[in-house]
Amino acid sequence: MTQSQTHKIGFIAPLSEPGWQEAGEQLLSGFLLGIKRVNAHDDFSDRQIEVVIRDTAGSPERAEEAVREMKNLGVVALAGEYHSVVARSAARIAHELHLPYLCSSAVIDQLVDQPSDWIARLSPPQSTGWTLFADFLSNQGHSNIAAITTQSAYWSKGVEILRNRLLERGGQLTELPFQESNPTQIIDSLGAIGASSLLLLLGFPEPVTSIVRTVRNNRNFDHVLLGAPAGQPEFAQWHRNLGLFGTGVPFLRYVPTNQSSVAMDAFQELRRLYRREPSFVALEGLDSALVVADLLRGYNYENDKPWASIITNGSRGRINFTFDPHSRMWQWVTAPVQVASLNRLVSPVAQVLLTPSDVA
Repeated sequence: MTQSQTHKIGFIAPLSEPGWQEAGEQLLSGFLLGIKRVNAHDDFSDRQIEVVIRDTAGSPERAEEAVREMKNLGVVALAGEYHSVVARSAARIAHELHLPYLCSSAVIDQLVDQPSDWIARLSPPQSTGWTLFADFLSNQGHSNIAAITTQSAYWSKGVEILRNRLLERGGQLTELPFQESNPTQIIDSLGAIGASSLLLLLGFPEPVTSIVRTVRNNRNFDHVLLGAPAGQPEFAQWHRNLGLFGTGVPFLRYVPTNQSSVAMDAFQELRRLYRREPSFVALEGLDSALVVADLLRGYNYENDKPWASIITNGSRGRINFTFDPHSRMWQWVTAPVQVASLNRLVSPVAQVLLTPSDVA
């Protein structure tokens, strides 16, 4: 490492459209809070951590450019990103450049195409969370399930995970490709299938918002459970767009059942700083900052396994990484995961519906 006055850390997130801007802002706000705390309380031989931020706008190409640029600027590690397809591109370039990259929030299982000791991930793999979501549906008695989808590697993998798990438990999943030219076709399709649950595997705010309103406004489908395993109801924009229509929609979130004092203090400070309700994505950002700080404390820059010895007391538990042969990178294998739903209050509050410990 050069003898500069700062440790440069790169951070990428979707901070403008067509990326999911709210998710990116939440991730960044948590990360900056974590870096602020580290700089205020930790000793890095009189050096501070400097964050180099780049907006991916949900674009894999922009992510690739950003990673190369930040490497040239002297960043010694990289963190961030929310979108899976974007994180895949960032991980590929980081691996090529031997730049340690901590994926903060993207979940697609195959983040890298070859084994890499340079890549680590905080969020649980998609197969972990979406299998739990399928268990939730089965436990609630849903055996005939529909999923309305658009084409992408992320959604296609989600359908595969859900279908396989539901088949194991005696259920079935019917995929309904979204037709932009005829968005109300979902009503006819639901009526023909007779599904008791409809999963929303699409982009937000549109077309998800329109589909939820279409189904909720049709009294023939009052019995149909809407589900959003990708976690859209976690964000304030969901409430602004849908109001009470958006309650009672189960989704995945990555927090423990009992919040730590670190998490509660962080939420309180984030509310004060940004005048908005933080989500678990902000905690993913905070934990990313704490993990990267631990990397800087003990990392030998000649080491080709930078994540192997990390142990961090994060906002959502004790974080350490194990090399996962399935995902071909270093993974926080005990990352918390739960199925939650918003109750019907004026200010919606998330209620936990299922955790892995509840599954027989």
